[in-house]
Amino acid sequence: MLDSITYFGSIIALLLVLYFSSQEDLKYHRISKKYVMLCFIIVIIYNTIVGGTPEKTIAFIISLGIFSGLTFASKGMFGFGDALILGALGWFIGDLIHLEYFFITLVFCMLIIGSYFVVINHKQNHRGWKKLFNNTMFVSIDDLKPGMVLADDYFMKGLTEQEIEDMKKTETNPILVKQTYPFIPVIFVAFLCYSIIVLAVL
Repeated sequence: MLDSITYFGSIIALLLVLYFSSQEDLKYHRISKKYVMLCFIIVIIYNTIVGGTPEKTIAFIISLGIFSGLTFASKGMFGFGDALILGALGWFIGDLIHLEYFFITLVFCMLIIGSYFVVINHKQNHRGWKKLFNNTMFVSIDDLKPGMVLADDYFMKGLTEQEIEDMKKTETNPILVKQTYPFIPVIFVAFLCYSIIVLAVL
């Protein structure tokens, strides 16, 4: 009984963290460290109560390894904060079969939601579909906004207001930045769908 309550409570807590981090990602195209830490804290508390297993550790390593590799392979198109959160979710899910179901759900959500963002961005910028293969663009220093990601930033942390002010004093035009897509909302929807399916089965 306690394990079920802990499991259900942990899912709700993780969904809340993913929801609020999605709002931040949509607005600033970045994820605060506090949300990443909250995900890990929730999972650590859950595993402390119900007990950890070698399979949970393997699931964590697989999740973090795959998406960390994707971060570097994509040269930062996929953020390291995203990889850490997916690693935490993999650790929480624990069961390798369930982890496979979650990955399948994630891919479907990525295709659907990602296509939406691509189409919207295409209409707004009129840059053509070539932008998918070249996710960088030049902007004026005066046009920089908090959350924009520099082209050489593999960790996708996003510029802060103070960093932009400092750059205006030292950098020259133009600045090469990445054209980013918010991925945390995709993770949120995928984990929500996965949780509904799992809870329905339970």
